[in-house]
Amino acid sequence: MFRTKAYLYATLALLELIPRERSQERQEQAQQLAQRLGVPTAYMAKVLTQLARAGLVQSARGPRGGFHLARPPETITLFDVVEAVGTTTHACEPLEASHELEEPILARIRAIFEEVTGRAQQFLRTRTLADLVARIAAAPGSQ
Repeated sequence: MFRTKAYLYATLALLELIPRERSQERQEQAQQLAQRLGVPTAYMAKVLTQLARAGLVQSARGPRGGFHLARPPETITLFDVVEAVGTTTHACEPLEASHELEEPILARIRAIFEEVTGRAQQFLRTRTLADLVARIAAAPGSQ
């Protein structure tokens, strides 16, 4: 279901933007985020652009510009993040017609993987960035 690290970088970037929502300096530049997260700047800029297209962050141009959350963290689901960076896939891509397995067998296998994908998507739809922050704060050893 998840093929790249893009959703991880996107989630980390959004988590980094949450404290800025309550500060005077709301904007965060892609370069600063990239440095803190150890991600190439160009890649972080791409991820932030995808998040902006999805309406999860807003950007401001100029020397004091940057990115900030477009919505409160309580309203941004982890599924929103995954969808924004385009890392979801169908559970089971169709096999070529020349494959030796019979169609009823393939259909049963596809159905199982579609169910797994559906359950994972539903789970992500019910978890928000705020939930993730709370879970991180409650983890042993987090300060």
